[in-house]
Amino acid sequence: MTKKYDFKKMGVALLKVLGYVGLYFASSVVGQLIVTVGYTVLGKDTSDSAMEAFLLSNALELTLVTNAIFIIALSLIHKINNKSLSQGCDIYIVSRGYLTVIVTAVAAQLFVGGALTLLIAYELLPDAWIANHAEASVSIVSSSLGMQIFSAGIIGPIAEELLFRGSVQRTLNTAFPKWVGIILSALIFALLHSSEIQIIYALLLGVLIGWIYARFQSIFPTIIFHILYNISSLFLPDAKDTATLAVVCFISVMAMAWGIHSIYKMTKKITKIDDTHEV
Repeated sequence: MTKKYDFKKMGVALLKVLGYVGLYFASSVVGQLIVTVGYTVLGKDTSDSAMEAFLLSNALELTLVTNAIFIIALSLIHKINNKSLSQGCDIYIVSRGYLTVIVTAVAAQLFVGGALTLLIAYELLPDAWIANHAEASVSIVSSSLGMQIFSAGIIGPIAEELLFRGSVQRTLNTAFPKWVGIILSALIFALLHSSEIQIIYALLLGVLIGWIYARFQSIFPTIIFHILYNISSLFLPDAKDTATLAVVCFISVMAMAWGIHSIYKMTKKITKIDDTHEV
């Protein structure tokens, strides 16, 4: 039996997705405007070159302002529409999965970090990709540890999960099969990253996080995953020996496999929530 698709509903869902992504970009513009005005008020050099240098050296601060504006704006929109950002879920089942989600997140960070270091060590990536990735990372490592934790480790993941899983994927689920929501939200998530290397691993992580969202039917586990993934990158030691890195990658893959299997098993008994609710 051929499944009938509601193309009008699909179109509306895609327009809503564009609206959410547009809201994020608008928040970025407003955030940059606020930072620029503050910079001007302080009597600093406002030439194009000076402003560009200032924004680059304070990228995490700008990102923090952008994400804060987005969270506030999205909260207001959902409040006006009488919708919940958190969504209904079985809190007991979700809370049981937190430890598994944490282990999976840390294992994912270990694998990505280890695999990337190995690929660079064996010169398996284009030099331009490595240079672009290093440039994109400078703005993060040049900020204070407190700003890295608060902006990139906490507020950033919350804003991104509210956007990509709580809004984009949730909206796509109203008109498309779940796998479409997982893939498209992961693709948009990846394309908003700034280097080729980040786009590749963000796409893979986006699919994993989207699957976790679909299994738990809640953004709480995905926020926990995203926060732990980002914060663990700030504290996990960097191994240089290739043999050690290979072992770390193997163990982290096994840990992720265990986590994915455990999440699948524990969510099999969750009462199915109708994913066709309006967003």
